Amino acid sequence: MKKNLIISSGIVSIMLILSTLTLFTHTIKTPAFVIGYIFLDIAIVLQIIPWGVLKFKNNLKFLRVPYIIVYGVYLIIQFILFKTVIRMTPMLTMSVVLLCLMGIAQLILYGAFGSIEKNQTSGEYSFYTESQRHINLILVSVNDDGLKTELKKAVDNIKYGNRKSSVNSMELEDKIEGTIEEIGRYVESNEVVEAKKLVSKLNLFIEKRNVMC
Repeated sequence: MKKNLIISSGIVSIMLILSTLTLFTHTIKTPAFVIGYIFLDIAIVLQIIPWGVLKFKNNLKFLRVPYIIVYGVYLIIQFILFKTVIRMTPMLTMSVVLLCLMGIAQLILYGAFGSIEKNQTSGEYSFYTESQRHINLILVSVNDDGLKTELKKAVDNIKYGNRKSSVNSMELEDKIEGTIEEIGRYVESNEVVEAKKLVSKLNLFIEKRNVMC
């Protein structure tokens, strides 16, 4: 998660630098052109904000509309803005590069934070992190009821943390993800006792993360 955030932040920074260079090197600067680029830079900065809102907002809705839909509309508006700027400048190559970087940044952010999915039972939208996905994959191979119960508890604790948290400890996130990987290896080799020990450790990490947030 930490690595993805650093990479995506770097891409957003590159986009800002490129758009600024385009603004200053363009020979004909009409007021509309300058205003367009100011809004473009604002859109670039906003690349990361909606993901933070989706991750930490208690109720995944905005004006009674699911946030996933709101964010989709936001991306469409941003795309239209990019197209407008492309038409306003002859520097087509630079504009295409910016558009490609926007897509790459979004993909990396998606991997960093997880995704919003509709719960098939309740019909509500919930946030699922890669950690939760990984545990759910492990659960498919678990036959021991006790281990299964503890793993489900871990998934619920992660959900609780995602709803409650406003800031996450990156160090603890890395430990959580590393522990889940180890549990997966023990489950594959059918070492239930060792897996249970690690699940207890995992739940402690998650609870500590939730308290710190």
